[in-house]
Amino acid sequence: MNLKNYLLILLMIFFSSPIFSQTLLPQQANLVLGGRKMLVIRGVDTATHTWNDTDTDMEKLRVELNKYLLNTSFKKAWIETFEMTPVYNFTVDPNDNSIGAMTNTFKALATADNYDIDSYNIVMYLHSSTTDFRGAGAWGSGNGLRGSIWANNSLSWFYAGNIHEAFHALGVGHAETIEGGDNVFPGSVTGGHDPYHFMGSQGDAGLDADLPNYMKYLLGWIEPKGVSVIPNDNIDGYTVKLYKSSLVSSYNDQRLYSAQLGDHLWISYEPDNANTRITDKGLLFHYIPSRGSGLCRLLDTNPQSITELPPGIGSNYLPVIDFWDAALTENEEFFWNNTQIKITNSGGTGEDKWVEIKFRDCVTVSGDADNDGICDTLDQCPGGDDKVDSDFDGIPDFCDTCPLDPANDANGNDICDNEECLNSNHDSFDYEFGQPLHGQEGGVGYTGAWETEPVNGTIGIVEGSLEYPNIKSQGNKLRFEFNNEDRTKSTKRIFTNKFAAGSIVWVSALIKVEKLADGGFWIKPNNNQNYAIGKRWGNELSINNNPTKFRVKEGEVVRLVAKYILAPTETRIFLWVNELSDFEESKAHSTYTFGPIGDFDHIAVAMERWGNGIVEIDELKVSCDGLPIIGDVDNDTFFSDVDCNDADPAIHPNATEIPNNGIDENCDGLDSVAANKLGSATIQSFPNPAQSDIQIQVDGTLNYNVELFDMQGQLRVSGKQLDVVKVNHLPEGIYVLKITDLDTSKYTTKTIQIVK
Repeated sequence: MNLKNYLLILLMIFFSSPIFSQTLLPQQANLVLGGRKMLVIRGVDTATHTWNDTDTDMEKLRVELNKYLLNTSFKKAWIETFEMTPVYNFTVDPNDNSIGAMTNTFKALATADNYDIDSYNIVMYLHSSTTDFRGAGAWGSGNGLRGSIWANNSLSWFYAGNIHEAFHALGVGHAETIEGGDNVFPGSVTGGHDPYHFMGSQGDAGLDADLPNYMKYLLGWIEPKGVSVIPNDNIDGYTVKLYKSSLVSSYNDQRLYSAQLGDHLWISYEPDNANTRITDKGLLFHYIPSRGSGLCRLLDTNPQSITELPPGIGSNYLPVIDFWDAALTENEEFFWNNTQIKITNSGGTGEDKWVEIKFRDCVTVSGDADNDGICDTLDQCPGGDDKVDSDFDGIPDFCDTCPLDPANDANGNDICDNEECLNSNHDSFDYEFGQPLHGQEGGVGYTGAWETEPVNGTIGIVEGSLEYPNIKSQGNKLRFEFNNEDRTKSTKRIFTNKFAAGSIVWVSALIKVEKLADGGFWIKPNNNQNYAIGKRWGNELSINNNPTKFRVKEGEVVRLVAKYILAPTETRIFLWVNELSDFEESKAHSTYTFGPIGDFDHIAVAMERWGNGIVEIDELKVSCDGLPIIGDVDNDTFFSDVDCNDADPAIHPNATEIPNNGIDENCDGLDSVAANKLGSATIQSFPNPAQSDIQIQVDGTLNYNVELFDMQGQLRVSGKQLDVVKVNHLPEGIYVLKITDLDTSKYTTKTIQIVK
C-alpha cells in the first residue's frame, strides 16, 4: 500500500469517528478560551459632567467579572489582563452624539496614548457625557475573540449589569422563554426573559447562576465529544447518559453533558441549579429557534399545570410560575415532534449526578391509526396534518373552523372573526369641539372614551382635520401641546377586541408636528415602548428608538403605517412613511424584532417629556390592513368609500362595464358571468378578480362542497352548500375554486384572482 492511500484511509477513519460525524449547532468558530485581555477607555465631557468612579470601583468590577467567568467556564477562561486608561477629556459633538462618534473619539485618544486597541479581546468604553444610548443603560456586542462594552461611568459599580454586557462582548446573546413575558418572577429582568438563568443580571439569583450549557458548547467550554447528537434514524430505543453541567467546579471530557435532537432541541440535566424559579429539578429542554448564538427558550413540559398563585403574587406572573415544574422528572415523558423522551434511571451525588434517558419512536409506541405520520398519542386532528397551524392557536388547520384566526368566532355569529375584521378600530376624532376628550365616545372598535392623564399643557380636540394626498380625512383632530413640561403626557383607548398572539395588526395615522421639541411623540398599541411608532428625540421618525432616517418638518403632514406580526416567539414590526399601498415587508423603511407579546388591548398616544412642542394626529386606524380609512389608493379620483376596487384604476363607478368577463367594472354589484354545469345544476361564481368574497349561485338542486386552494395546493377555505366564500383574509394571488357534487363526486374548477 502506498503512502498516499494509507494517509487517505487514516483520514477516513478519523473523520468518521462519533466526534467528527456529528452535526451540531454552530461550531466553535470563536473560542473563548484561556486568558482574556480587557481595556477600559475612560472619558468625561467636562462641559456637562464630572467623573464619579474610582480605581477601586473598577478593581471590584474586574474581580467580580473574573470570578463569574471562571465559575461559568469550568475555569477555562479568565481575565488575565485588565488595564485602564487615564480619564480623558472629550467633547460631545452636538450634531452627532451617538455611541459610534464617542467610540471613534475614544479610540483616537487611547491610540495617541500608545494603547494598541486591536490587541485586546474586550474594550470597554466608559463615559460620563450626554452620549445617546437610545434608551439603554449599557450595550455590549462581540463574537468571542473581539468585543466591546459601552457603559455610563455612574453605573460601573453595578457589577451584574456590566458582567451581562461583558458576556455580550464574548458572544453570548439573550435567552428567552416561550411563555415568560416581560416580567420574570420575582421582578423585572431587563433584556432577557429566562426564568432558568440569564448571565449575571438575574437579580435574586445573583452571580451564582449559570449559562445554558448549550452556550457553554458554543463558547468552547463543552467539547463536541461532550454532546450526544441523537440519530435521525434508528432512534427507537436509543439511550444516553447525561451528567449535570451547571454549577460544577470542573469539566470531565469523558462525560456527556448534553444531548441534541434535530437542529433545534438541546437537552440538559440540571438537578441543582441555584435559581429557585424551577422547583422540580431534572431534565430541561431548550428550544434553539435559530443558529445564532444566545437564543434559548426553555420549554414547559407541563404547560398550564400550575394554576394557583403564591400569596401576594400578581396574576401577570402566572405564566412564569407555571415554569416551576418545567423540568422532566423520573417516569414522566415529553414529546418532541414524533419522539418520546423519558427518564429511565438516575444516580450519583454532587458533581457526579447523572440521568439516563431513552428515546422512542412515538409511532412504534402508540401506533398511527390514520397513517398521517403523527402517532396516536399526539394526534390532535386524525386524518389531517397536525403540524399546520397557521394562526398558532393550538388547533391544526384541518380541524380548525377558523384556521387564520386564533380567536375563531368570539361573537358566535358563525363567521370567523378575521373574515369580518372585528379588530378594526377607526377614530377620525369627530367629537364635539370644546368638550373634554375623556367625556366623549366616538370612533369604531373601542370601549368607552379616551382616558387622559392631565398635566401641564393640553390634550384635546381642535377643529379641522389633517389632509394628505389621496386621503380624505373627516371630523376634527387630536392635539398635544406642551408648556415646558418635564413629564410624559398621554391618552389611551381600550379595544373592544384584543389582538392576541398569531394576529397581524396594522396601525396607521396622520401626524403633523406643528412645533418641534426635544421629546418624542409616540403611537403604541399597548404600554410597551418597544412597539411605539412616531417621532423620537429630535425630528427622526422611528420604531421606538430604531430610526428610519426620515425627518419631520414643522407644519408637514406625515402618514405612518406600521405592521405588527405577533408570532408566538417574537414580535416583528415594519414601518412605512408616507406610503399608500406598497406595503411589502422587504421595502419597509424600518424594521424591528422584539420578544413575544401577550396581546394588544389598547391604543395609546403619548408625548414624551422635555420641551414645549405641539403635535396633531388624525385618522387613527388599528385594523387588518394598512390602507387609509377613506383614501384613493389607485389615484382614479374615486375614494374607497365608493370605489369597489381601490387597487385597480380601471375599476370605479364611472367605468365601462365589460359583460361576461366576471369583473364588476362599474361597481354596481352586477356582471354577466359565464356559467358552469354540474349535473342538472348551473353554477355561477363571481366576481373575478375578488377582493373580499366570492358569490356562488346555484340554479337547480345540488348537494355540493366548496374548496379554495392556493397555487401550492394548500386548502385555504372549505365548506358545504356555501353561497359566499370569504377571501378578505387571504393574500393576493391566483387560487383554484373547486365545487364538488357530493352525490356523484364530479366537480368543476375555476381559476380565481384575489386582489387587495
